[in-house]
Amino acid sequence: MMTDLPQIQAVDGACEACLQGKQHKKPFPSGTSWRAKAVLELIHTDVCGPMRTPSHEQNRYFILFIDDYSRMTWVYFMREKSEVFKVFKKFKNLVEKQSGRSIKVLKSDQGKEYNNSEFDKFCEEEGIEHQTNVSYNPQQNGVSERKNRTIMGMARSMLQEKHLPKAFWAEAVYTAVYLLNRCPTKAVQNMTPIEAWSGKKPSAKHLRVFGSICYVHIPIEKRHKLEEKTEKGIFLDYSTQSKGYRIYNLKTKKLIISRDVEFDEDAMWNWDEEKVERQSVMISKETPPQQQKEGIDQAEMERRSQQAPGSPRRPPSSEEIEEETPPRRTKLLSDIYETCNFIMLEPENFETAVKHEVWVQAMEEEIKMIEKNNT
Repeated sequence: MMTDLPQIQAVDGACEACLQGKQHKKPFPSGTSWRAKAVLELIHTDVCGPMRTPSHEQNRYFILFIDDYSRMTWVYFMREKSEVFKVFKKFKNLVEKQSGRSIKVLKSDQGKEYNNSEFDKFCEEEGIEHQTNVSYNPQQNGVSERKNRTIMGMARSMLQEKHLPKAFWAEAVYTAVYLLNRCPTKAVQNMTPIEAWSGKKPSAKHLRVFGSICYVHIPIEKRHKLEEKTEKGIFLDYSTQSKGYRIYNLKTKKLIISRDVEFDEDAMWNWDEEKVERQSVMISKETPPQQQKEGIDQAEMERRSQQAPGSPRRPPSSEEIEEETPPRRTKLLSDIYETCNFIMLEPENFETAVKHEVWVQAMEEEIKMIEKNNT
């Protein structure tokens, strides 16, 4: 490749200039090096915030606690980061009473809300080993970081799907945690986190669509005989204090808890026009050519088998020809599973339609066809 090159000798030790120009972070192991063998052996925790929009209770932060063994997750909402220590003591008392065990290891980042003399003294007195990740290496606290990202992704999607104001972010986060605790995970084999934590299988009977329109029954003590028996609201989450649903009352603009609720899960609230809107799923049905051909062949064989043996064959009439037209083509269910995940809201007027690119393209194509056909 080249001539007259001098012989190059490797330099023993580190090259400072090379490190200054090329050093990079070392890769992290692909798998976890250690997993807890029982509940509360290891608790992961992380704080998320501040949110630009405060919740209805004026909270801007939330903190997660994740049990490493069961992956059970608890969420608490805070107005300031300084509340972390108070919330941790509240969480500790709750889970230790429920499980009959004690927290052994707490794993967090090096935020000041975790690393202070008051927090360290409490952990030392309670016999809790407090582990922290190296600065600027959130990957070492990967369990809580990934859970945080998953929850925020779910919350954003839930708010967007039902066009809810961002002030409901806390309710969306709580509902996301509530659902994740009842969903299977690769970290826990053949169990949901809540079953691995409590030993009881959860029920999905009470689950409802977040942000859907609902109708709350008004007790007879709060109305006259000729007054309406229900009030319209928006379902937000599940009550932790009683067996009921937390509802945003559209009339009083307050959060209430009720168990006597009827749901309209295909509807959502239009905040601009203050009215209920419907949602519809558009699914096209079509059968593969092979399945269509097999259906026609089978129908033809059945028709021929019904003909008496030895009887003369007559030409089909025009009515029979019209009846033997091939059936409508439909798709297999397996081909439309992904389509079922998309919901298209049909606009009610021109002003709404022009705000969405898909409807603008549809109108342009329609105009081109009209001009082409001179109609």
